[in-house]
Amino acid sequence: MPGSNLLVLVLGYALGLSSWSLVEYAGHRWLYHKGRTLAHEGHKIHHQSPEVLIAMPWFVVTALFLIPWYVFAYRLRLPFISVFEAGLLTGFVSYGAFHHIIHHRFNLNYSWYRKLRTQHFIHHQFPNANFGVTSRFWDHVFRTTYKKERELHKAK
Repeated sequence: MPGSNLLVLVLGYALGLSSWSLVEYAGHRWLYHKGRTLAHEGHKIHHQSPEVLIAMPWFVVTALFLIPWYVFAYRLRLPFISVFEAGLLTGFVSYGAFHHIIHHRFNLNYSWYRKLRTQHFIHHQFPNANFGVTSRFWDHVFRTTYKKERELHKAK
């Protein structure tokens, strides 16, 4: 964007990137687990066979990014939507890579990675908890973090 303030561009990108974790959480919890859609059916396959390579089709992802850009950046001419969406898209690509690494037995020697990987594998055993893949923040906010005591109580 010619003539744009670098600080505003960086902040817009950072806001888009940080917003990704909420988009990821909401999509995983309410679209993949609660919705009765093709996305829900595909996600059920993922839970049954976590190592199978299954993903949202490219044309769906493209539409999910292109339609808001068209409305807000192109039609309404709102500044910095493109850089915000670039941050969201970076989050999406990072999520895809991270989720693949988790399921295909990469053992990275980082404590944050091991914690997120453990939380995700718990999600596969208890699908009503731990919806965040790249972040645990929204599970804490919405109280969906797995608690062993809660599951024991439900079983009785």
